[in-house]
Amino acid sequence: MELFNEMITHILLKYTHSLLLGKFYRKEKEILRGAKAAVELESYEALKMIKTVIEDEKLTDFECIEEIVCIFEEIGSDGGKRHYFNSVDDNAKS
Repeated sequence: MELFNEMITHILLKYTHSLLLGKFYRKEKEILRGAKAAVELESYEALKMIKTVIEDEKLTDFECIEEIVCIFEEIGSDGGKRHYFNSVDDNAKS
């Protein structure tokens, strides 16, 4: 449920201007219904992107995980501590 809430927040912020102008949806119930539909659509698009990343045999496992974390960030999730492993890996090389 946390990811859903993150995505709803991201989508609502994305369309705040339209919401304020009344062009997106007019009633609270319609706003929620529209936000849920947007989350479903964005989730499906994210799953398609993740599937493409997983099927890309040119990527190492590390690169694959990095790409998936970036997809989560694109849909409004913070990616957690996983996204910062690049800096740890870079420091290990020095």
